[in-house]
Amino acid sequence: DVNGGEATATGTVTILDTPVADAGEDVSICIGDSQELSASATNGTAPYTYLWSTGGTTADILVNPTVTTTYTVTVTDANGCEDMDEVQVTVNPLPTANAGDDVTVCLGQSTVLTASGVEGTPPYSYAWSNNETTASITVTPTEDTDYFVTVTDVNGCMDVDMVTVSIDPNQCASIGDFVWEDLDRDGIQEAGEPGIENVPVTLLDGSGNG
Repeated sequence: DVNGGEATATGTVTILDTPVADAGEDVSICIGDSQELSASATNGTAPYTYLWSTGGTTADILVNPTVTTTYTVTVTDANGCEDMDEVQVTVNPLPTANAGDDVTVCLGQSTVLTASGVEGTPPYSYAWSNNETTASITVTPTEDTDYFVTVTDVNGCMDVDMVTVSIDPNQCASIGDFVWEDLDRDGIQEAGEPGIENVPVTLLDGSGNG
């Protein structure tokens, strides 16, 4: 003081614990998918508030990135102390499935269907609508049939394609080797109409070409 005396003041300084933010583990998704991100906090003083780089203010948010993106979350505790953490969402491209070209077969005839995949990340796995799980399958449909194949890449991303196998009853038809006298001119061999077997028959078009 003015008389040369001394005074001592005392006080308490409280050191507050800082919260520890956790934005969760990094994740991978397929393009077009959504992903839930969940933040949490420890230490500090609850309750906590959350502020994501997307503007979201809840612990859990739903994101749908089209490219690989890093999201940050700021956690603030009841004392106003803050911490930040980040999480990366890796976006993987989709494969493109190809079930092959549509085909036409005779009734009772088998055909091989072969699927393939491009883009995405190989190797690929295959799942056909008839429960086959190889790239190439053999089918013998009894009617026009659509076959679907799901191609899945190593990241679990998938695509679907379809191939149609059509039945053409005329494709494998033959005229035979039996010639008969069509007495009633109805184009149908009937009892009593004589004929000869093992006769070579050639069909000609309107120009006389075989």
